[in-house]
Amino acid sequence: MYLDREKIREELGIDEETYHELLGELIIQAKDFIEKLDEAIHADDFDQAARIAHALRGMVGNFRIEEIQNIARSIELGSKNDKDKKAVEADMARLKTSFHELEQFLS
Repeated sequence: MYLDREKIREELGIDEETYHELLGELIIQAKDFIEKLDEAIHADDFDQAARIAHALRGMVGNFRIEEIQNIARSIELGSKNDKDKKAVEADMARLKTSFHELEQFLS
């Protein structure tokens, strides 16, 4: 996964230090959201899964992390509309993989 850090910083109007602080917070919060999202999906709580996925989508969208944003959107819509657990679980697996790649990229 690639992020154009300089472009993101410019778009957000923040300096390098603030960028790293905010990104660190994003990683911590996103881990928590992903864990709660996984729990909601396994419990067949599609309403909760849709809410969490929506919040995660907005959070990563602020940092222009489109790959994760698109997966979260797919989970949100799948949870709201189809309630197809297998499809949502497949998206969840992709989300975990993409998030792990993001963590690796940022380390």
